[in-house]
Amino acid sequence: MAELTQLWTMSQVWWLVFGHVGLSCVVLLLVTFYMKSVKYLPKYNIVIPEESRMTTILWAKSLFLLLSLVTIYFPFRKVCMKHPKGVFTTPRHFLYQIFDAGIGPSLYFSFPLIFFIFDFSLFIYVKDRKYINKFGALFLAIFKLITVPIFVYECFLSTVCLWHKDHEPGYCRLNGAIWQFMLSHFFILVYHMLLVIQTYLLSKLKPNIDPIPRISEETPSQVAPTILSTQSGETRIESEFNEMTYIHPRPFHVPRLGLSILNVKNNRNNDWLALRALLSTTGFYKLYPSKFLIPPGKEISIEVEQCTRAESPTLNHNILIEWFPLDSTPPTGDLQRLWSKPYLVPQSHWQYFVLPVYVDDSVTSYSPSHVSSVE
Repeated sequence: MAELTQLWTMSQVWWLVFGHVGLSCVVLLLVTFYMKSVKYLPKYNIVIPEESRMTTILWAKSLFLLLSLVTIYFPFRKVCMKHPKGVFTTPRHFLYQIFDAGIGPSLYFSFPLIFFIFDFSLFIYVKDRKYINKFGALFLAIFKLITVPIFVYECFLSTVCLWHKDHEPGYCRLNGAIWQFMLSHFFILVYHMLLVIQTYLLSKLKPNIDPIPRISEETPSQVAPTILSTQSGETRIESEFNEMTYIHPRPFHVPRLGLSILNVKNNRNNDWLALRALLSTTGFYKLYPSKFLIPPGKEISIEVEQCTRAESPTLNHNILIEWFPLDSTPPTGDLQRLWSKPYLVPQSHWQYFVLPVYVDDSVTSYSPSHVSSVE
């Protein structure tokens, strides 16, 4: 790096700083908009299971932005013709140096870093919360679909001009820089295509997600579990191996500013069950407790409390229940460790159930002095 003797002009530096600061302000506004959408439009908060196509798209977008960032900031050296006294060695340059200072290059060389931080943070947020706000995410995707070509357009035309100019007679050429720039354009093009796919997937998401059990990919012979509703309103998830998990009552109602009890039973004869419950929306409900180890044949109870007076839609709140079987011996160690990476049980062995929650003012609030975790 000692060969990086060609310094940027002050004009180039100020334009690059302007691009980073300006885009950071734009991203800050977008983050604020998304968080407000999560808070004030909870009906669009949709449960996203891990390893879904949506989380894969979010991860892939971050990856290709990172590749573009590394490509455009990797220094290059001009390729010079042979000379009777040898080959002239030029100092290394950055791609940004071959462009005139201006708004176009400053935005092009700023947005991969700023948008990478933005997209990767959104990926971590969605993966952690296990839901995405359809309205907010769709707005962000459409916004980037429109603005990304604006960031790329001027520099792409400049690259074409440099390509033609570089093939004119001359002693040193920008061969490596041109191909480096083309590779960066390719990564951005893939990023733009992923935005199109994300927009399509978001448009297909529905607030009311049908409960679908997760089946292990390693046991293709296993028959998919079916969901049966009994006359008592109890939900049963079972397979041909008689591995059953009971979730009741269903439908599940919670009084406004009140408390209801959700019960889950491990109907296995020998195996323990690790289970956790997550909320699709924040600020409307509280769960306690949320993680369990259920002995064979035992039942646990979860307190579900409605904690806001807001007029929240009753059909767009869900509880995501995830579980996986353990062996017949009582588990030892920290319960939190079972749900932390690296997972002791592969996610392909997990199953899940999405339970809609309904606010019903006619339901009497349950107010016990103590709720047993395992009955």
